[in-house]
Formats: sequence, structure tokens, C-alpha cells
Amino acid sequence: MNTRLTVADRDRELAGVVRDHESLHAAARRTAGSLSGQPVPVDLGGAVKRFFIDHDRVVTLRAMSRGDLSQVAEWRQQPHVQRWWAADGEPTLDRVSEQYADDIDGTTPTRMWVAEVNGRSVGFLQDYRVGDYPDYALLAPDPEAIGIDYAIQMHARVEEEAIVGRSDHPIQETARNLGPALLVVTFDAVFA
Repeated sequence: MNTRLTVADRDRELAGVVRDHESLHAAARRTAGSLSGQPVPVDLGGAVKRFFIDHDRVVTLRAMSRGDLSQVAEWRQQPHVQRWWAADGEPTLDRVSEQYADDIDGTTPTRMWVAEVNGRSVGFLQDYRVGDYPDYALLAPDPEAIGIDYAIQMHARVEEEAIVGRSDHPIQETARNLGPALLVVTFDAVFA
């Protein structure tokens, strides 16, 4: 039995099914056809998987360049990011440049990405095959697993989705608002 899905676009809803060996997002894109915009997941927990076309927010990934490193250093200095990367040392521009230069140049198994919303950089991601890093491979049940680490910028006007002082939980609100679309573009890039 095929999984059913819907893609809502303004005043209409398109129905489709997930074919054998097809991802949910690929099926949603196929169902959306020539509609302008990417399907974003709304509810994947029900019997019918629901997506919608978000015309106001376009989330994309692009390969990180050395020109992005000053912004990455700023992101890494934010308290909500720094606590997760504390073991990597103080996130100065020199340290961040040293840490990511080989990844950006493609001489390591880790790939670096910059997440953008409507053309504005809002965070970074890295992906890697766990088995390429023996210390991590020992901890993972499957050395072929893919590791993905990401950081989302907090103090930017990302459509003013999370403003400190206006939200009780601005970090969670930012992740909830950007998370589904960010995951979709990440999976597309990582598994392309």
C-alpha cells in the first residue's frame, strides 16, 4: 500500500502518493509539479503526509567558501551555538579558518554548507560519513551513517521569526520555523 500525501498551495490542495523507493519529499515535489516554490513538511505523523508551498520563505543551501568564514566565526560565538562547539576551542576567525579550510577546500570527508533564507545567510551545516572518522565510528552502530551538524543564527531578522524578548523560547521558535525546510534542503544536498 502506498503512502498518501497532500501539498497545499494557497487555495488548493493536491493529492498524491509515494511510489516505491521514493522519498516523501521527492513525492511531494512530483505532486506539486510546476507550482512555484518547494513543498515544506507540515505533518508527517498522520496517515496522510501533509506539505505546503511556502511562497514567503525560500530556504536553500550552498557550498561554504572561505569568504563565509568571518560569518561562521560570528555564528560560532553566539552562546546558543558556542555551548555545542566548546570542545573546538575559542571561535576566533583564525581558529575557525584553520578548522574549516580543509573541509571547504574538499580535502577532508566533511562537506560544509551555508543555509540561506530568501538569499540571506542564516547558519551553517556540515555533513560527513561517520566511518571516515574512526573515533566517531566506534560510537555509532553503523559506520555508513551520515552525521549532520548545524547551527542556526539567532540574532538576525529572519523574517523576524524569533526576537529575543518577544518569545519565551526564541531558539526553539527559530528551529521550529526553519527546521522542516532546512531539513528538506539538507537531505537533498547530502543525499544527492
